[in-house]
Amino acid sequence: MRVEWVVPRGPKVFEQLDSEDEKDEKDKVSVGESVGVYFLILGVAFVSLLAFIILGNKPHGFQIASLISYSCVVFVYTFFRTRGINTRHSLEDEYVQRCLPRLLVIHCIYLAAVYFIVDGALSIRPSPSAWWQTSSGAKGMPPFEFVLFLVVGAIAISQVIFSRTILSRSKKELSSDETAERQ
Repeated sequence: MRVEWVVPRGPKVFEQLDSEDEKDEKDKVSVGESVGVYFLILGVAFVSLLAFIILGNKPHGFQIASLISYSCVVFVYTFFRTRGINTRHSLEDEYVQRCLPRLLVIHCIYLAAVYFIVDGALSIRPSPSAWWQTSSGAKGMPPFEFVLFLVVGAIAISQVIFSRTILSRSKKELSSDETAERQ
């Protein structure tokens, strides 16, 4: 018996967060917005690279550079439309302004978790066997770094989903309040 895996075409990780009204917004993405988000992501990559270069050899520098990179990525994927995310949450909108204090507290909790995970991983780094420390090929990443990358990535995805859910609910509540006031 042969088992085949069916993989959906295109990333649709975040589409379940979009309500029916928000799904209509996906057609309104302009070329300028797409190019702007692309350059924003390139800027985040550049800032992250600089942070790791500048802070890499300082005490707790790797952890701080990780937090800078993490914060930039979470900000982009929470507030901007990217591939698989069809809604944008402008910082100028009233519902976003209402949620910002809560989102900042949540972000600080996630930052603390990321800091302690990265710090703990770096403190146990010399302990595992050599297999965990060496890459398997010319372009391969050592398993230790790969697992750390996956764990921090999973934390970032959970924060983005959690934050976008809060923003979507707040937007829905605000629109229902405005509808009730009109009637």
